[in-house]
Amino acid sequence: MKNTISFVLCLVFIVSAQWSPDRKLSTTDSATQLNENMGTCLVTCGDTLHVVWCDTKNNGSAIYYKRSCDSGVTWSADTRLSATPGHAEFPALACAGSTLHLVFRDTRGAQNASYYKRSLDGGATWEPDVFLDTAYWWPSVAASGSLVYVVLNDTIISGSVSNSEVYFRRSLDNGTSWGPLQRISNAAGRSEDPAIATDGSHVYLAWNDNRTGIMQTWIRRSSDSGATWGPEAQLTNSTVFAYSPMIHAHGPDIYIPWEDRRNNNNFDIYLIHSSDFGAHWGAEERLSQDPGASAYPDIVRDGQNIHMVWFNIPGALYYLHSGATWDPAIRLVDSASNPMQPFIAVTGPVVHVIWTDLRDGHRAIYYKRNPTGNLKAAAVSFGGRTLPFSNFHCTVTQTLTALFVNLPGHEKATFSLYDISGRKVRTFTGDHTPTDFSQGIYFLRPEGMRSEPVRIMKLQ
Repeated sequence: MKNTISFVLCLVFIVSAQWSPDRKLSTTDSATQLNENMGTCLVTCGDTLHVVWCDTKNNGSAIYYKRSCDSGVTWSADTRLSATPGHAEFPALACAGSTLHLVFRDTRGAQNASYYKRSLDGGATWEPDVFLDTAYWWPSVAASGSLVYVVLNDTIISGSVSNSEVYFRRSLDNGTSWGPLQRISNAAGRSEDPAIATDGSHVYLAWNDNRTGIMQTWIRRSSDSGATWGPEAQLTNSTVFAYSPMIHAHGPDIYIPWEDRRNNNNFDIYLIHSSDFGAHWGAEERLSQDPGASAYPDIVRDGQNIHMVWFNIPGALYYLHSGATWDPAIRLVDSASNPMQPFIAVTGPVVHVIWTDLRDGHRAIYYKRNPTGNLKAAAVSFGGRTLPFSNFHCTVTQTLTALFVNLPGHEKATFSLYDISGRKVRTFTGDHTPTDFSQGIYFLRPEGMRSEPVRIMKLQ
């Protein structure tokens, strides 16, 4: 291509989604478990995926880890992270830069406790365990830069009265040292299953609570990195039972999915959204319509794309996507293998899902990916009008000697090119001209921008 042509000539707005076959991830397994949906077991940093799980019968219950450095194409061996023998379970993982933060609960001697462990080199090596507290139920973790946040759950017994509460700890130095334990919930009865999310200095905590006589989702938020907290607020209005909230933060947009029994006492997946850092919330939205009980929703947003996954009892895995509106739900895994405990994440154009599965005669960790599932684009106009930037697809029919991206006001913006398999080919800035592209199909997307305008993009 010697002459300059408009990129719009090779623009495709909707890229068909193709899911790969199911792939078994765990190899050192006998009876695996992932955490409940509030404790994330699948995280991504750049093109690298990180997975943690526990195996409950392999020389004592133990935490295992593996990673893929090429968006799920190849995977490392299983790595045992907890002591031998041991009784470690309920792992949760967070990633910030090259640092991985792991929390889990463990029984050592006669003491139940929560522990923290980190890797400073993206999972290649791991430091020793750090004792967090005797509060040990359902640990979860979130991280932003050098700030690390852990939420815990514990039972308080006073005489014949048993009460559970939600607690919080933070580290300001990348997990090197930890501040004191803070109590977050303050109510009689059950306050449990805490979920945590962060974006910048904003931290959000959601949990189950039955202080009103009906189990509901409650929330607290902090705008100063967990130093102080706003009041407890009831978020859901279930008439029967709301359970297992998960929380995801994307700038000012906060998403909380949960399972709810308000429809004929059957669990369905609901979602509530805030577009102003949790100050105000929209209407509750029912997302699942499948028969049976739907449980453990997980959600992630990237650009304008929102991806959700949950499992259905007696057993099936469902996936849901939204660009501007929700697409029909897709059944990813059939009920024959009894899939459970799914988690979802994205790297560039690729969507990733893990879950536990019984097809081997015992529970094992399975994985599948969609190499173009994160490339569904919003409509884009040219000729001086601007609409949100999303993802773009170009077919190169002969050798491409140069690529130039014109994004006015963002000349230093970073872009990435991916091939059809979802592998990142090149990263460059808008004012730089990469060269030597071979014939093929490429996907272009911005990095680190949520809704930036694009005017004209050109191939040279």
